[in-house]
Parts: sequence; structure tokens; C-alpha cells
Amino acid sequence: MNLNDALKLVADARAANPQTDVLYQAVDARSTITIDVSPEETWGSETTALGTTISVARTAHPSESLMHELLHADLKLKGFRQHLTMLRVDDNDMVQHVVQALDNELQHHRMFPAFVAAGLDPSKFYCDSDGQTYKSVRTELKRMKPKVATTGYLFLKYLSAIAPGGAGTDADREQLKRFFRLTVPGEKMAKIDAAAEMLLAWGGGTSLDAGPVIRDILEVLGFNGWWIGASHNFPKDGHFIGAPFTMQDAERYAEVSQG
Repeated sequence: MNLNDALKLVADARAANPQTDVLYQAVDARSTITIDVSPEETWGSETTALGTTISVARTAHPSESLMHELLHADLKLKGFRQHLTMLRVDDNDMVQHVVQALDNELQHHRMFPAFVAAGLDPSKFYCDSDGQTYKSVRTELKRMKPKVATTGYLFLKYLSAIAPGGAGTDADREQLKRFFRLTVPGEKMAKIDAAAEMLLAWGGGTSLDAGPVIRDILEVLGFNGWWIGASHNFPKDGHFIGAPFTMQDAERYAEVSQG
């Protein structure tokens, strides 16, 4: 795909659904939109003080794909702050994967009602390859063996079972949930359920501050020794996961871990 192809897909998406076009204009008025070609097989977006960049990939449903990225941008413009800055005094790298996934999933749960209200197909809320997600999760669970897989890893997989919309049917979703309960040890599943309830509650609420729920989810999953922030303003603009520590503690950890 080249840039002209990407621009045409966006134009087609706006023409095909009036609500997509309305939101495009609203976002562009607050945060100038730049269209780019995605380096991946999926769409993406980034909203900063400089504007919004939407990365376009080939898709069979451009209106849904564009609306998805516009809703991400709109949520950030309304006040949602991404908590992706991290410091640590712990070796568990899984925290980074969970935080990145939560950043995306929390937004999805808050965005989904507006996506449906725009008259778009809820089964096309995600990328074109979404139809293989549940099968892929089951395959991964079997391969990794839930009895030895970490709770954080299992929670990442469980996010697909509670994600709003998507190509899977309600029956497929319930089947996947049952598969988790049959294969994941009870102690781990209890933590995953508690974390999922927190995520769903935030998604159905009105607060745009994701920091506290990310902290609570990480703690219930058993993580410790991290700080997550919405900026580099440590420690004020963020939350400790577990016991607080100083910048000096984090620097000493980094020196030791780097040899």
C-alpha cells in the first residue's frame, strides 16, 4: 500500500458512514489529522500535542477501521491519559506487556458503545484477522500449559474473552471462558476474574483517569516493584505498584541489571 491508497481508503470510509465523517471532522478540528501508511497489517493511531496520526492498512471494512482509530483519538482528546511511562526495582518484564494491553483494552471498553451507536458492525470492531483470535488463544493456552504459565500471561489471554465486540459469537465467547475455567488453576483464575471485574467496571464508568484501575489490576495479579506514570513526573504523576521506592532505587536497579 502507498500513501495514495491510504488516503483513498480514508476518503471511502468517510463517505460510507456519516458518523465516521462527523467524528473525523471533530477530531481534526481539535488535533490535526495526518494520514500515514501502517508498517503493520493493522491500523493504528497516535495523538500527541502535535496532532493525530492515523496509520492505515489494507482492510475490507474501512469505515469501521477509521472509526476505531478516531474513537481512540477522541477519548484522548477528552482527557484519557496513557500510563506508559515505567520505572522499576523488579525483574518481572510481564508488567510492561500487561500495562500496554490494558491501555488499549480500557479504551476499547469505553469506546465500544459509541462505535455501535454510529451504526457500525460490532463484529468488525477489530482488525480483519480477528476471526482467528479465539482459536489462537486456545492454542496458546494448550501450548503454554496454564499450570505453569504466569497469572499475568494468562490474564493477557483472557482479555480476548471479555473484549467488547469482535468476530466471535456469544457462544464462542462463553466457550472460551469455560475453557479457561477448566484449564487454569483456581487460585490464578480468581485473580484473573478480580482483574477482569475491575477492567469492566472502569469501562462502564465515566472517569477518564485510568491510573488507579491499572494500579489495582496489577496489584491483584500479584505484581510488585514498579511505578507507572502518565508522564515522566516521578512520583507525582503516577502510581506505585506495591511498596514505594525512590528514583535512586530505580537507578541502582538499572545499573545492576545492565551489568
